[in-house]
Amino acid sequence: RPLNMPLVFSAKQPEQVLSTLPLLYSVCGRAQGCAAVEAIEQATGVRPPFALWSARRLLVWFENAREHLWRISLDWPEFLGEEPAREPIRQIADLMRAFQQALFQEQPPFALATELQRPDLTKLQSLVDALEGLLQTAVFTRKPAHWLRLRSEQDLSDWMAAQESVAARMPYRVKQQGLAGLGRSQVQPLPELGPLELNQRLVSPEATGFIARPTWQGDVAETSPFSRQVRHPLVQSLIGEYGNGLLPRLITRLVELAMKPERLTAGVRGLAQGTGEGQATGTQLPVGIGIAQVEASRGRLVHRVDLEHGRVNRYQILAPTEWNFHPKGVLTAGLAGLYAKDADEFHWQTRLLINAIDPCVGYDLEVV
Repeated sequence: RPLNMPLVFSAKQPEQVLSTLPLLYSVCGRAQGCAAVEAIEQATGVRPPFALWSARRLLVWFENAREHLWRISLDWPEFLGEEPAREPIRQIADLMRAFQQALFQEQPPFALATELQRPDLTKLQSLVDALEGLLQTAVFTRKPAHWLRLRSEQDLSDWMAAQESVAARMPYRVKQQGLAGLGRSQVQPLPELGPLELNQRLVSPEATGFIARPTWQGDVAETSPFSRQVRHPLVQSLIGEYGNGLLPRLITRLVELAMKPERLTAGVRGLAQGTGEGQATGTQLPVGIGIAQVEASRGRLVHRVDLEHGRVNRYQILAPTEWNFHPKGVLTAGLAGLYAKDADEFHWQTRLLINAIDPCVGYDLEVV
């Protein structure tokens, strides 16, 4: 992984960072942009209006939905020997562009000079409704909110058995092949990271090693959709039998995707009422330092900026891939428990597990 890319931001003005960053980080670009602008605003003492902060987060949530649907529509069919479903990807990409347009008009969402105009709330809600309809048709075969009423493994099995969508066929096949617990391990979810302690780690002489192979309080950790939704009732019903294995991971992606329409609706309503999730305050970081933490589709993304005399002295990015694909992390721990009759089967099982944990970059897999 090109972990040294943030070096290109050295000596740059904040505005240059924000304009260059989308060219370097296209995967989860909204989450990257949101983390960058929040870190820079914090370092420069700018406190954006709540509506602007909230609108940016809404765009990240929509992007998360797109990324989950991408994996389900393009990757899962391949594992089943089916053709990828490209039309849902086209539709959700169009919806996200329209959603951004309705929020920000022609202004860049993640720029210091952005001023949120009065967004078209009716248009925003209609796009969320369209997203809900797309997910109902392409994924859940019912309204996402109704699918979330599944609470037990039996409820889930009844839905999977109908096999009406690839989203049902994939976990059904995994369970039928006895792979539901594939890759289970004892790696725990990453806890909340306090900005002061996180800053200490990122300013220390060991910061480069920490970014490349992060641990927290001496332990490896996981940050992913699974770690975010580990307490959901349906996920909990599966953990008792399969731990953090393959089936719970697949279902967690579906749980998080199904939550998106209601969460976006609540966010749009919050824009209208001036309420909703608040901004991070009281970080007590030194002057000129900004740290932002954003939940991207694959896990927690951290940006840290150190400004001196209005220019970047140091810029650091800690991505979820480095936690989840740590040499002793959740993938490696899961692979240690795999059993396969030959190299081909091991290769197949490993690909399933990698896809479920989901790196944000391409990879090569070699079994020797």
